[in-house]
Amino acid sequence: MNILLALAGLSLIILVHEIGHYLAARAFGIRVLEFSIFMGPRLWKKTVKGTDYSLRLIPFGGFVKMMGEEESSEDTGAFCKKPLWQRVTVTAAGALFNVIFALILFTLSFAVTGTYTPTIDKAAPGSPAQVAGIQPGDRLLSYNDRNFYAYLDFDILTYGAGDPAVKAVVRRGSEKLEFIFTPMRYRYLMGVQISSRTGEDFNLITAVPSADSPAAKAGIQAGDRILEINGMPVDEYADIAAGLAVTGEDPANLVISREGEKREVSLTPVKERLMEYTASGLELVYMKTWNPLSNLAASARMCVSMVRATYLQIAWLITGKASMAEVRGPVGIVDMIGEVVTEVSGMGWGYILISFVQLMAMISINIGIMQFLPLPALDGGRLLIQGVEGVRRKAITPEKEAMISYAGFMLFILLFLVVTFNDIRRWIGG
Repeated sequence: MNILLALAGLSLIILVHEIGHYLAARAFGIRVLEFSIFMGPRLWKKTVKGTDYSLRLIPFGGFVKMMGEEESSEDTGAFCKKPLWQRVTVTAAGALFNVIFALILFTLSFAVTGTYTPTIDKAAPGSPAQVAGIQPGDRLLSYNDRNFYAYLDFDILTYGAGDPAVKAVVRRGSEKLEFIFTPMRYRYLMGVQISSRTGEDFNLITAVPSADSPAAKAGIQAGDRILEINGMPVDEYADIAAGLAVTGEDPANLVISREGEKREVSLTPVKERLMEYTASGLELVYMKTWNPLSNLAASARMCVSMVRATYLQIAWLITGKASMAEVRGPVGIVDMIGEVVTEVSGMGWGYILISFVQLMAMISINIGIMQFLPLPALDGGRLLIQGVEGVRRKAITPEKEAMISYAGFMLFILLFLVVTFNDIRRWIGG
C-alpha cells in the first residue's frame, strides 16, 4: 500500500512537470510529438491530433518530445525554429510548474492544519533566547545571519555549524533589534517515561521502553520514583532534566524509591541533540485561518525556505559538509513516504492525506529546483546552452545539443545508480 501511494505521488509530481513543458510548447505553437509518463518500453499509447500520449514501463521520470528538439527541422512548428525567449520559457516551464504545484499544496494544507509564523509566541523562562532579551510578539527576521522564513529554518540555518552562538535579528514595533546567545543544544536522557510533568506523579517512572537504555542497564523499573540525582532532591519534574544536565555524560548517582524502599543506582546518561528552536527556547505563533491570502503568504515563505535549503544542501555536498549517503533517490523517496504513512496511520485517513500532501509539496519543490541546476540531462543544462546561445548570438545545432544531453544523461544514470544503491543499503540496514 505504501509503495503504491508513493508511486502515485511521484507520478503526479512528474505529470505536473511534464504538463508545464507541454502547455508552454502548445502556447507557442510547437508541435509535440510525444507526451510520456515514465521511461523505458512503451506500455500504452493513444494518438490525438498528431501527439502520442504514452505510458512506459519504468516508474521513473517522463518526457515531452517536441519536433526539432533533438534534430534539425525546417517546420515552422519545430522547437529549434522558435525565438530564444520562447524556447527558454518552454524549458523552464516544467520546473516552474513543480514550484507552483508545491505552493498550491502548501496553501491548501495550511488552511486545514495551520502553520507556524515567524512571530515569537513565547521565549521559555530561563532559556538562552529569553535571557538574551527576546520577547513574545517579536518577529524573527534572521537567524544565524540568514533571513528567516519558516520554522524549518531553525535547523537548516544551523546544520553542521557545531555549537556556536547565534545572532537573531527581530522586529519589535518599529525597531530592529539584534540578540546574540548560545542555545542549549543538547539534553541528557536516562531512557524512561514519566507519568506526568505536574501533580504528585512528576517523578513516577511508568515505563523503561528500551532494554539498551541507561535506566534499563541500571536496573530501574516501571513503578520506581526518582528521589535524588547526585545528591540534589527531585522536588519537581524540571529537577530531573536539570540534574542530568549537570551530570552531562558523566555517571549519575540516583536515589530511587521502589515499593517504599530507597535504593541507590548509577547510570551514564545518553546525549541527544535538540531541535534548534527547542535549544534556543523559542516558540513561534501558530496560525490557522481560512483566509486564502494569509495561507498563500505562509506557503510562499515555506517555498522560499525550501528553495534555499535545496541549494544549501547541494553546496554542502560539494564542500563535503554533507555526504552522498544522505541523498535520497526514488527508492529512498518511496521509503520516506512509507515511513510518513506508517507514522500517522493510526490517526485517520484525514491526517494521512494532509501529511502526504505536505510531503508531496516538499518533494515537488525539490525536484523543481534541482531541475534548474546547470547540468546536462536536466532542464538547467539546456537553459545553460540557451544562455550561451544568447551571448554568442548563434544557435547550437539540435544534434550537438542532443549529444551534450546524451553524455549528461549517462552521467545522470551513473549518479542515479549510486544514489539508488545508497537507498537500498539504507533500507536494508534500517
